[in-house]
Parts: sequence; structure tokens; C-alpha cells
Amino acid sequence: MFDATAAGVAVVVDERIWKGVAALDDSGTGRVGAAVEAALAVSNDASASTTEIRSYPVPDAPAARLAMTVATRPGALGDDIAHVTIAVLSDDDRVAPRLEATFFDVANVALQIVDHALDAAAVRRIGVALSRIESMSKTGQWHLDVKTEVLSWSDEVYRIHGLSPDVSPSVEEALDHYPEDARSTVRRHLEEAIATGSGFTFTLPIETVSGARKFVRVIGEVEKTNDGEAIGVFGVLQDVTEEKESERRLWWTANHDPLTGLPNRMLFQDRLSRAIQHAKRFDEEIGLVILDVDNFKMVNDVYGHEAGDRLLTQISEILIDTTRATDSIARLGGDEFAVILGDLKTTEDLQPPLDRLTKSTEFTFEYRGTMIPVRMSMGIALFPAHGETGEDLYRNADIALFRTKNNRQKRLTLYEKRFGHELQARDELLRQVRSALSSGMIIPYYQPQYDLQTGAMVGAEVLARWIRDEHVVEAMVFLAAIDDYETAPMIGAQITRQVVENMATYKAAFPDAVPFSMNISRSQIRNNEFLALLTRLLNTEEVTYRDFIIEIAEDAVTDRDYGNVGERLRHLADRGLSFAFDDFGAGFSSLIHIDSYSVRQVKIDRQLVRDIHFDPHKLAIVDGILRICSSLNIDVMAECVEMEEQAVALRNLGIRHAQGNYFGRPMSFDDFLALNERVRRGAYGLGADPGPAGWPKPSA
Repeated sequence: MFDATAAGVAVVVDERIWKGVAALDDSGTGRVGAAVEAALAVSNDASASTTEIRSYPVPDAPAARLAMTVATRPGALGDDIAHVTIAVLSDDDRVAPRLEATFFDVANVALQIVDHALDAAAVRRIGVALSRIESMSKTGQWHLDVKTEVLSWSDEVYRIHGLSPDVSPSVEEALDHYPEDARSTVRRHLEEAIATGSGFTFTLPIETVSGARKFVRVIGEVEKTNDGEAIGVFGVLQDVTEEKESERRLWWTANHDPLTGLPNRMLFQDRLSRAIQHAKRFDEEIGLVILDVDNFKMVNDVYGHEAGDRLLTQISEILIDTTRATDSIARLGGDEFAVILGDLKTTEDLQPPLDRLTKSTEFTFEYRGTMIPVRMSMGIALFPAHGETGEDLYRNADIALFRTKNNRQKRLTLYEKRFGHELQARDELLRQVRSALSSGMIIPYYQPQYDLQTGAMVGAEVLARWIRDEHVVEAMVFLAAIDDYETAPMIGAQITRQVVENMATYKAAFPDAVPFSMNISRSQIRNNEFLALLTRLLNTEEVTYRDFIIEIAEDAVTDRDYGNVGERLRHLADRGLSFAFDDFGAGFSSLIHIDSYSVRQVKIDRQLVRDIHFDPHKLAIVDGILRICSSLNIDVMAECVEMEEQAVALRNLGIRHAQGNYFGRPMSFDDFLALNERVRRGAYGLGADPGPAGWPKPSA
């Protein structure tokens, strides 16, 4: 256009410069183009308001007579003001008028180029921003042409599927990423949207090219013509895998036990309900087994909660290994577990899984080098025989478990309908006994104990009695309350307080007072609060530890679950308290425990005493017990002597001490004091050289 050695144009918009230079440089030094760029830079004066044209020689130009002609003028570029500068290096004197004549044409072309560049840059910026937004939100765009069935994806949708953007998947290929059973759902949404013009939303899993599993939420809308014809479906696809994983973790936390990982009570109830529905549909039976750990509290108390937690974890692993894939396990809380045994065609199908549970839930637990024997008790209820709802099944299985816990020889109990009535009666009994405790109607009675050789009173056994409607109720009637884990310590505490007070009164009246023997149950031995109370009551000036003998059941210390009992008993024995084995000969009769637990007396069980006057076998057993105890310097007391013949046989055998209704029935403390007063006056006793004729008859 200018027949010049070099030319260039620059556009300045909002302090941004666009420029272009063309040069014919025969020297190859690049100085021609550089000269034009320098001229453009010097002339970019944004303050110019009219076309200015000037020419000047170029120093050190590669050719003679070359001059630089520069023209500049403002122009409009959208809402902005642009300044255009044109520089021409030439030896032609007519460059200036040519430049003036063509300036606007050249400037307009330059402005159009810059305007296009600005638009393209804006589009690129928007595209980059949208791409970043898609990447950050893990949301991509998609479009389906209804007529051609061409599916278009944004880059983010490709990334979510693990595909390269170079691949253009068909609708069927896109559907292949969904599970087979979900593809029909996706098709149905698309078909209904096209047919009705309505949108849709669904969340489904997909499998990426690499095999990874993800969850996507798909939202679709219909693209229509002005006539309402569906021509396309478009929308977004979002990767919600993290959201679903978060939901799954929250659900798992809400429905599982954090210690063992087993389902908790809430999930158990849901699974039990579903199992019942399934059993109804297919005419099957269900077995619900409730299990708990015998004496779990002892493990926590003796070895600490860490040991208890490890034991619970090991039990969960055992249950998982023992049960079938169709069974469901749960930890209901504490040491209580549940197993739902499903797919039982008949009741006989219950026995094999129960046998496996029975075998696997009696084991040895190792904790820091200590071997702890563990046994679990079980209660079972069947659907539909024992209940048609989850509540009924659980309640009845729990009742059966209670029966198991009350019979230490059993490991499991199958529910029977009569259990419910018995439990109601027991609950009512417990309620009445607790009421009696509150009103002070549970009191101690005293049964004297005598020396069969000298006739002297040597002690008295404390027996709990319930004063109900002016009648004296024996302990056997409310034995369930005495054995109850919660009620027993209450009874024990109230009786113990009264006995200690009575002993103080007794010693004040009779300096030669005989010791009182008190029974404490297994649950009381395990109760730290009761043992602390006993220690506190005996640490007084009015009474001493030697004023009492504590009677404990033989199985309370021979049972392997009570390994911590010895330490507690020895602690009390060191302070002067004596112990006696009650009902000796009826249980294990493990004589090694006599020495281990500082036992000073054994009481021959009533079963041996009852027939001793005519049964040579029982006579021989009692004789053997007497010989062993004599060699260990341990006193032997016969209890429940009801007739003269028994007393004679025991005395002739060498048994020194005895008690029973033949010698005197249990009596109130006031009557006991009166008896001691008669003994002191010589008005009552067995005589210095007692014989059958000299012994008193049973009192009324």
C-alpha cells in the first residue's frame, strides 16, 4: 500500500497495546523492524484528539534517504476509546499524503482486528472460568440431540467417566457405565422427559473406564421448539461420590457399634423386622438368640475397661466366624449381643447353629498374659411360635436369657409361655420387697447354734425375715429378691446395719456374747459398695470383726468366674473376720478353696444331714468331711437338724456344733436376748452331758 521498507500499526485500549510490524530488511540485522517498533512506542500518545502526521529522518538507517512517517488519532472501540498509530519507513516523499488518505481504512481494519481479539479473549476467559467452576464443583454439562442421538459432553463429564475428550460416546456406550439393573431407569427418565417435556433428577452409581465406582447425580431438562416439539435434552452431571461416602459414613456411625463394628440396636430392630417379613412371605421360622457374658462386670472391675473392650471385640469376631452368611449379628449394648437365625424351614434346623454358638461362646480370653475363662448365656425365642413382632421376640428371648442366668448349670434356654407369667410374678415380688425395705419390714431373725458336747450356745445365724401383714415370711419365699443383682445389696445393707446395731446392744448386755453368722450372696460378694459398707460398719468401737462370721455359698468361690473373690475375702480375713462355707457337700466340695479363702468353718448341707441317721453312705461322706476339716483345724457345723435321731447321729460321729429347728427356731432379736437371759440363769441349755432325753424339744 505504501511501497515502503517497513510499516507498523499499534492500537492502545485502556493502557493495553496491540501492535503489528512488517519489514523488508535486506541487511538481515532486524534494525528496520526495530526502528518501526520504536516509532510506534514513542507515538502511543493516548491524549491526541486529531490526526497528527509527522515525518523525521531515521538515524543509522540501513539505507540513505529513509524517513519515518507517523500518524496517530483516537477512535471508538465499543464503549472504550482507542488510539491508533501508523508508522511507515520509506524513501518516498509521497508517503505522508498517502498515509493521510488511507489512515481511516487502515485504522478501521486494525480496530476490527483488536475488537475480534478482545471478543475471543473474553470467550476464552469465560471458557476457562466455566471449566474451573465445573472442575471445582465436579459438575459437567451434557446435551442429547433427539433426532440425531448425538451425545455431547463437557470436559468435566469426560473426566468423571475417566474418558478422553477425543472419544465421542454414543448413548448406549454412556449407559454401559451404569450397572445393568440401573440402565433401564436412565432410559425411562430420558424417554419420559422427551414424551412429556418434563425434567428429571436421579442419582446412580457408575463405573469408570479404570473400574472405579462413583456416584453421579444427573439433572435433565427438555429443549423445545416454539411449537413445543422436543429437539434435545440437556443438563448437568455431578460427581457426588464424596457426598455419598459421607452419607454412608454417617449412616454407618448411626447404625453400628463403634467398638466392635457390629450393627447396633437400631439396625438390629430393622433387620429383625425385615427377617420377620421374609419369614412370613416364605412360610419360614426365625430364631432370635440373645447372649450376654457371665460376670462381665467382674472383668471390668478386676482387669479394667480396656480388658472389657478387648473381650467384647473378641466375642464379636467369634460370633462372625460362628454364624452363617444368612444370619445377622448385633451388639445391643454393654455385654449383650443378638443373633438372628434366619432361613429355618423347621424348628429342627435351629439345633446346628445353636450347637456352634454354644461351643464357641465358652472360651479362654487372654489379657496381658492372664488367662480369663469366659462363658456366655443365651436365651432363644422363635417366630412365629413365641411372637409375631420384633418386640415380642426380643422380650421373650430376654426372658429366656434371664432363666439361663438363674440356672448356672445351663448355657441356653428356649422360651416357654409360662416364663412370662413367672417373670410377672417375680417383678411383683421384687416390687413388694423393695417397698418392705423402705418401710423397715425386712429384719434379721436369729437361730441359735449349740455345742453338741457341752450344750453351750456357740453362736447364732442371721436369717432375713419379711414382716408382711403381721406374719413372718421366711427368706425362701422371697429368695428371688435375695438373688437379684439390684435388690440383694439393698437387703444385705439393711440387714447388715441392723445386725451390727444388734450386736452392739447384745455385747453391752452380755459380755460373753456369741458371734453372729451372716449369709452374703454371690451378688453381694461382687458388689464393691456392699463390701465397703461392711468394712465401714465393722470399724467401730462397739463391735469388732471377730464378732461375726460371714457365710458364703461354696460355688461363690469355686466357680471359675469369681477369681477375684479370694482377694476380697482375704483382705477382710486379715482384719479378723471369719468365713464359713455354707451348704458344704452340695456343690463341688473343692477343699483346696478352704485354705485359699481363710475359711474357718464349713456347714454340712441339709441334704447330708436329713438322712444321716439311717443312710450309711451319707454318714460316710460326713465322716470324711469331718476328718479332713479336723486335720485342717476347721470347725464343722451341721445345719437343719430337725429331729433327735439326727442330733444323736451327728454327736456320735464327732460333729461338735449344730443348729436347726430341733434346737430352736429363728427368733426376733428381742426373743434372742430373752433366750440369752434364760441361758445365763441356767434355765435353758442342752446340759453339761447332753443325751437325747436331756435335749429340749423343738420350740413353737
